[in-house]
Amino acid sequence: MKPCLKRAERKMRIEKAQEYGATVVFTFSNTVTHIIADKDIKYNEILEFLQLTEIPEGIAVTNPRWPGDCIRYGKLVDPKDFWYQVPGCPTESQQRNPLQDAPISEPIGGHSSLPSSPPSSLQVQPRPPPKQQPETPTNSQKDALDEAIEECLTTTPINIEDFLGSSSSSDTESSPESSPKRRKKASSSSSNSARDWQSHFQCMHKHTGALNPENPNSRTIQILEEMMQIYDSLKDQWRTRSYRIAISTLKSSNTTYISTYEQAISLPGVGDRLAKKIVEIVSTDRLQRLEYAKLDPKDQILKLFHGIYGVGLVQARKFVAAGYTTLEDIKKNATLTEPQRIGIERYSDFKQRIPREEVKQHGDIVSTALKTIDEKVQSHVMGSYRRGAKDCGDIDIILTKEGAGVEELHEVLEKLVEKLFDRKFLMCGLAIARHDDGTKWHGASRLEGEGKPWRRIDFLVVPGEEIGAAFLYFTGNDVFNRSMRLLASKKGMRLNQKGLYKDVVRGKNREKLNEGTLLESKDEKKIFEILGVPYRPPEHRIC
Repeated sequence: MKPCLKRAERKMRIEKAQEYGATVVFTFSNTVTHIIADKDIKYNEILEFLQLTEIPEGIAVTNPRWPGDCIRYGKLVDPKDFWYQVPGCPTESQQRNPLQDAPISEPIGGHSSLPSSPPSSLQVQPRPPPKQQPETPTNSQKDALDEAIEECLTTTPINIEDFLGSSSSSDTESSPESSPKRRKKASSSSSNSARDWQSHFQCMHKHTGALNPENPNSRTIQILEEMMQIYDSLKDQWRTRSYRIAISTLKSSNTTYISTYEQAISLPGVGDRLAKKIVEIVSTDRLQRLEYAKLDPKDQILKLFHGIYGVGLVQARKFVAAGYTTLEDIKKNATLTEPQRIGIERYSDFKQRIPREEVKQHGDIVSTALKTIDEKVQSHVMGSYRRGAKDCGDIDIILTKEGAGVEELHEVLEKLVEKLFDRKFLMCGLAIARHDDGTKWHGASRLEGEGKPWRRIDFLVVPGEEIGAAFLYFTGNDVFNRSMRLLASKKGMRLNQKGLYKDVVRGKNREKLNEGTLLESKDEKKIFEILGVPYRPPEHRIC
C-alpha cells in the first residue's frame, strides 16, 4: 500500500523485495504475512482501505524501511521494532512514551508525531549482557537522494544534482556532451555557457565556513547546524552530509529570504523533509525534532554510547536495548573488545576537542622522530587542521616519501610506532589496517606532563606518487570531496585518494570494469586544473 507503480522508487522497492524472495500481492487474503504501507499512510487508513476493524493476529504492519533493512542485514529483522511502526499503530512501544523508543531519525512522512510535553526520565534496569555479535555497517537514510536511496537500493544510479545542488541538468552520469542533443547544444553555445553547468558544483566556489551576519536565513542556518551536529555526533554520515549541503546552499543565499516550501524545495540539495523543516523553523522559530533530541533521555544515552571508540550505531542500540544507561553498566556487564574498553576508560579524553596548537605539538613530535629514522620521509597533519580549524576531533597524519612505495613506508611506520612508544608519546594502539594501497594505524598519544589527556591519533602511509590525490582526499571536507569526485564522474573521469583517471569503463549499475588511465596523482593543483576547477586552498574547502 499504495499499490500504484507509477512512482519509480516504489516500483524499485517492490522489484528489490521480489529479487530477494518476497511474494508481492496487491489484494488482501489469508496468504498475507506482512503489510508494507507507504510512508504517508496511517494505521486507521490501512484498516479503512482493507475494510477491516483490526489487522488479523500474526500479520505484521510496517513502513517501507522494514524490507530495506531486511535486505541490508541479510535476515528478517523484527517488524515490531519501533523503527518500522506505522503512525497510529497500536503497538506496545507506542503505549509507552514514544520518544523513549524513537531514534534520532526523521519522522515518517516528514511530520512530527511527538507529544507537546517533554519526555519523562528513563526508567530502565540493566538486563543480562547481550550476546556480542559482529557489527553490520549501516547506511542511514538521507534527504538528498529521497526514497530510492532511503530504501537501500544502492544499485540505483546516483543523481549528481541531488548531492551537489545543480538544478540545471538532469543528465546524471554522462558528460555534458554525451548525447547528440547535448552535442548539438554544446556546439552552438559560447564558452560561458559551457562553463555554466559546472558552476553549480560546490567545489567551484570559495567556502570558508563563515556566515554573513546580514544573511536573512541566519536563524534557519543556526538551527539546522544544531541538528546537523547531533547527527554528526551519532556518525550519521548521510544526514550530516545532507544538512551540510543544505546549510551551504542557504549560506550562499545572501539576499533571498527562504520562507516558503516552494522556495525551500527549489534549493539545490534540499529534499522534501528538509524543506518542511525549513518552513517549520521560519514559522515557529524552532525545530521540534531538535528540541526533543536534546531532551529525550534515550537519545542522550544512545549518543553517549555511540561516543565510545570502537562502538558503532548498531552496537550502541544493542546496549540501549539491553537496559544499560551508563558507561559503568557497559563496563560491568557487556562483552567488550580491548579498544572498546580503552574507549570507555578514556571516554572524556577522546570526546574533548583538541586545540590547534596542541595538534601542532603532536605533529612536531612525530616529524622529529621521523627524521631519526629517514630524513627524506615527510609527515603532514591533515583533516580539519589543514583547513585551518581552531580545534580538531582527532589527529590525522600522512607519512610519505618521494619515490617510496607502500612496503618501504610500512617499515618506516613500524619503526616510528616503536620509537614513539619508547618515548611514552604513544599510549596505546587501537587498530591497524594493512591493504595493498596503504597502511593505517590508529591509537592514542599524549604530551608530556601530569594530567595531560590522551588524544586520538591516526597514521596513514601514502606512496610519494599519490601524495597530491591524498592531500585532496584527506583534507576534506566531505561535501567538497564529493563535489570534486562527482564533477570528475560527470566529465567521464574517476577521482579517488590514489589519483585522477580517464577512460574508465563502467557496466550495469555503474560497476567499474577497468581502472582507467591515470591522468594525475602527484600534484594536487594539477588535479584541480584538469577538472577545470579554480584551485581552492584548504581553508576555502569548508562547504
